[in-house]
Amino acid sequence: MPRTDVRAALADLRQDIAGGVPVALLQRWAGGAQDLATAEALLADYRLDGQVVASDTSGLTSLTEARDLLDVMALISRPKEVVHGLGTAIGGRPIGVWVADNTEMFYPAAVDAGLVLDAMLEARARITATIPIGIGMCLHTGCFFEIGGGLYGADADLVEGLAEDHARAGEVLVTAEWLARSPAPSGCQLLPRPDLQALHPAGVFAVDTCRRRPELREHDHDYPPPFPRPFLEVLRRLTSEPTDPLRAATYERYLRELAVVFVSVVSEAADRPTLPRLLDRLLLAGVVDAIVKGRLGLAERVYGTGQGYVIVAFADPRQALATAREIRALFAEGGLEVRVGVDVGPVLAFEDPPGPRQIAGGPVNIASKLSVDAGVTGAIQITDRAFRSLGQAPGGTRFELDISSVRLTGYRL
Repeated sequence: MPRTDVRAALADLRQDIAGGVPVALLQRWAGGAQDLATAEALLADYRLDGQVVASDTSGLTSLTEARDLLDVMALISRPKEVVHGLGTAIGGRPIGVWVADNTEMFYPAAVDAGLVLDAMLEARARITATIPIGIGMCLHTGCFFEIGGGLYGADADLVEGLAEDHARAGEVLVTAEWLARSPAPSGCQLLPRPDLQALHPAGVFAVDTCRRRPELREHDHDYPPPFPRPFLEVLRRLTSEPTDPLRAATYERYLRELAVVFVSVVSEAADRPTLPRLLDRLLLAGVVDAIVKGRLGLAERVYGTGQGYVIVAFADPRQALATAREIRALFAEGGLEVRVGVDVGPVLAFEDPPGPRQIAGGPVNIASKLSVDAGVTGAIQITDRAFRSLGQAPGGTRFELDISSVRLTGYRL
C-alpha cells in the first residue's frame, strides 16, 4: 500500500475510530521505514505462542433465507456456548467478538494439546447430538499477534481460513504443526486432506474418530457476543421456552427494514512479507474507519468494521446506493479499490450503548457474500430485491450467482 495513500488520513485517526488498535502503533508504522525489521520491532510486544482453535457453522446463509431470524440466531448461539464452555474449562480464552457463527479460542502452550483436541471433539459431539447444524473446526499451533482484541499474522490467517472455508460440516481439522506438539490420542484416526496441500504444504488432517469425554464440564457459556448481553439471555429463553410474546417483544425492539452496504477494500500486495502486510492491513482498517466515519460523516450509520471492510446501513435504499457510489469514488481518489455488496431486508439492529452498533440477518450475509466472496473489484453488486426497493429501473450488468447453496441475482454497477 503506497504511503501517500495513508498519511492524509492519519490526522483523523482517533482511538474510537481505530477501535482497539493502538493509534501510536499505526502512526509509527505509517511514519517509519515500513520494512520487515521495523515490523518485527513494532510487533514484538504483541506476540503470542500457543494453540488456536477456530470454528465455523455450515450453511448460515441458507439458514437465514429459510428460517425465522430469531430461531437462526438462537440455533447458532448454542454451539458458541458449548465451544466457549468447554474451552474456558480447560484453560483457553476467547478471542475477539464472536460475530455470526464463528468462534476463536486461544490456548497457551502450557495447556495440553491432546486435551484441547479431546475437548473440541466432545464439543462437536454435544453440538451434533442436539442441534441440526454442522460445525467445522481447525486446531493449529503457531505464532500469533494479539492486537486490539484480535489475532493477526500468517498463522492466524491459516487457522481461520481452514475453519471457515475448508472444514466440512462436523469435521475437525488439525495441522502438521499441531501434530508436532501432540500426536493424536489413542482411538483417533487422521485422514490427510490432499486437497489442502497447496494451501498448507506442511499438511492438514481430518480427525475421523475419537473417544468421548463426557466428564468434561462446560465452565462458562458467556461467549463474547456481537450484541448487548441481555439479548444473549433472550436467545437462551427462546431455546427453552419459544413463546410468542417474547418473540414479538424482541422483534418490536430490534427488528428493522434496512438496506445494508458491505464495503471491502482491495489492498494487499502478494509480494509483501507477512509482518509488514499485517501492519498494512491494520493501518488500512484505521484509514477506512477515518474516511467513512470522519470524512463522510457516517459514524451513526456504521454497524461493523474490520480489516479493510466496513458495514453501513440505511432505512432508505436510495441513500444506501448513493453512499455506496460515494464511498467507491472517494476511495478511488486515494488509489484504493473496493468491492461493494448491497442487499435489503429485515435485520436485527443493536444500537444500545455501551459498545459499537451491530447488525445481524440475511441481508448482512448476502451483502458480505457479494462483496467478499464474489466481489468484483471496482463494482457495486446489488440484489434484485434491493433494486426493487429503489423504485426505479435497474441498470448495469445482470449477474446470477450460486453462493452457499443460495441463488443470488441482481445487477453489477
